[in-house]
Amino acid sequence: MNALLSNPDDAPRRGRPPKCVVELALVGNARRDIAAVLGVPRRTFARWLRRGAKHPASSYGTFARELRAAEAQFVAQSVASITAAARERSPRLMLKFLERRWPRLYGRFRGELGALKGTIREQSKQIAELERRVRALLEQPAPSDTHCRA
Repeated sequence: MNALLSNPDDAPRRGRPPKCVVELALVGNARRDIAAVLGVPRRTFARWLRRGAKHPASSYGTFARELRAAEAQFVAQSVASITAAARERSPRLMLKFLERRWPRLYGRFRGELGALKGTIREQSKQIAELERRVRALLEQPAPSDTHCRA
């Protein structure tokens, strides 16, 4: 593309993001899979998004905004479906959702993590002490061996 052009829409028409991208994102397809369905390299797809960020008023900017909105809409619908199903079927499913969504707050191993960090700290101190002792031993002069003279 010519560096003098301020808007990528002014460039000669080449590969453009198709409208079906939004429909593919609305049903949860990942960006790499959308690119594969379109038959374009992932780098081309990423370039379209970069152009959209650089030129928000261009068709690339519209494409990037619509893609992000479709992805966000899919996530919101998915979360609503998951939480509704979890409430209806089992509180355990809801807890599982919370563990995955906020692992530090609701994660299964949240209490054990603090204990593991403490153990690692203590073992690090022990290792440092052992290293200090080995250095001290290595710095000592070698004992003279008077029994084995040739």
